[in-house]
Amino acid sequence: MIVTDEVRDKMIEIIKGKEIRPVFQPVVSLKNGSVFAYEAFSRITLKKCSFGISEAFDIAGEMKCLWAFELLCRKSSVKAAADKPQNAKLFLNLDPEIILDPDFKSGLTAEKLEKNDIDYGDIVFEAAESLAISNMDLFKSALENYRGQGYGVAISNVCSGYSGINLIPQVNPQYIKIDAKIIRDIDKDEMKRSYVSALSQFAGDLGIPLIAQGVESYGQLKTLIGLKIDYAQGFYIAKPSEKFVKISHEVRKQIIDLSNELNKAKFSPSYLSTVNELCSKKPALSPNAMFSEVYEIMNDPNVTETAIVDDDGKFLGVLTKRQMLSALSGMYGYTLNMRKNVGEVMDTSCLTVTNDTPVETASKMAMARCQPYIYDSIPVIDGSTKEYCGFVSIKDLLLASVNIQVRRAADCNPLTGLPGNIVIDEKVEKLIGSKEPFAIIDFDLDNFKAYNDAYGFTNGDMMIKAVADTLTELCCEGDFCGHIGGDDFVVITCGDRTESFCRDAFREFTVKSRDLYSEDDRSRGYIVSKNRSGSVEKFRLATLSAAAITNREHSFDSIKELSFVIAKTKKQAKQSVGNSLVIV
Repeated sequence: MIVTDEVRDKMIEIIKGKEIRPVFQPVVSLKNGSVFAYEAFSRITLKKCSFGISEAFDIAGEMKCLWAFELLCRKSSVKAAADKPQNAKLFLNLDPEIILDPDFKSGLTAEKLEKNDIDYGDIVFEAAESLAISNMDLFKSALENYRGQGYGVAISNVCSGYSGINLIPQVNPQYIKIDAKIIRDIDKDEMKRSYVSALSQFAGDLGIPLIAQGVESYGQLKTLIGLKIDYAQGFYIAKPSEKFVKISHEVRKQIIDLSNELNKAKFSPSYLSTVNELCSKKPALSPNAMFSEVYEIMNDPNVTETAIVDDDGKFLGVLTKRQMLSALSGMYGYTLNMRKNVGEVMDTSCLTVTNDTPVETASKMAMARCQPYIYDSIPVIDGSTKEYCGFVSIKDLLLASVNIQVRRAADCNPLTGLPGNIVIDEKVEKLIGSKEPFAIIDFDLDNFKAYNDAYGFTNGDMMIKAVADTLTELCCEGDFCGHIGGDDFVVITCGDRTESFCRDAFREFTVKSRDLYSEDDRSRGYIVSKNRSGSVEKFRLATLSAAAITNREHSFDSIKELSFVIAKTKKQAKQSVGNSLVIV
């Protein structure tokens, strides 16, 4: 847009007269439809203004008053955010070129937040990937400054600009927003679906949640949920509003129903066996050993491969019988290779696994290899020292995987599909004396009997499944979730995650369980049912009691000691009304 004198006058009038009003659009979870955050947008209130908000930022840049305009938008958004629902994030757009403005002051946002009593951790600065960044080092420095103050960082409009996903590893954002142009017609465009699916895998590997922008139809919503995108925003979900609105009951129900329909497969906990229990150590060679020495060793029909290690026993590569025969074949193969050392011909790019890799994981990795490597034994190395531990054969892997599947079927709870007491006990036994930080959290469903009596067994099963779904959805790789029986569950996770895991579980279960009550009971906040004596009594809506023990300050010598502490802690947690957590 050409910056005429009239346009300049209008922009000056907007800044001086504060002719800006903020609007907020919900960002919702595609698992349960709850509002996760709001994105703040600005609207120009000046009458007879010939340009919109997007053009206004370009004009402000041309006029060298970008920071003044950005500050006006930011202040109005933060001031209005005093009414923001507690714990909801607030996304604020950040023009990358703002940091080049001579009037830029990074501390002003902090002052404004404190004035409006807003938590730093709720603010996420959102920079558009599609915008040119003329000084990447300065830009990254500014974002690091924000991150260091406790703010979050998001990259938006990903896949729309020239820098592509290359910007992501450079900025290391907490959130990635997919551009609305990619989301448009994604339900009808296979190429877009494939692109977003690949991005989902990429972000998932990095542990970065994805947010889809510009969702405008039911078909797009369904496709995104099927692709396991974490969050979404758009006109179909809710339009930007001056107030912090919730999404409609209809749309929220669609999200919950689609999530239940399309994502039935829940987190599958890893069972006890690791490749360390299956691997056998075979003689290893130095990289300086002659090829002729390998030839002599592999004349033994029982030897199909040998590991190559350095002087400290660290794994360098592998040489298989198949590779050896291939090297010796042909008119000159024997002559050319027999006098070489194994370091020159070994395979350094072969698949390896660490000794703590679960059997099921190793099996999948082995079967994903291409021919002719698919049936080669897998070298096992120590995860810490990288020392060679041995080889695990494909036969042993597959047999162990079958045994695990049989055992899983026998031990799993038929309602939730989660492992039961046998596997739980084995998991706990492995933790005894462990120096790695861990937490064992016992979750108990409060007021379940009253609900079961009032609503019947079918609904009671749905309530139990709501707890199971809540816990499994929150579990990360390496976590474990088991079903002790009835309304008792156990989660084993990293000790540092205890409080955040329980807090998230309380919030997610509250959302899930509310749909299992009648409108009257929800509005009252209690149900009327019989107590254990047969008398009619009022019971609060179902909540969770969590009893957690960690090894931060105390190690446990036996399951008996551990069980005693959990039982005592559980009793304390049950004494509180509502969701409660007691940590030892």
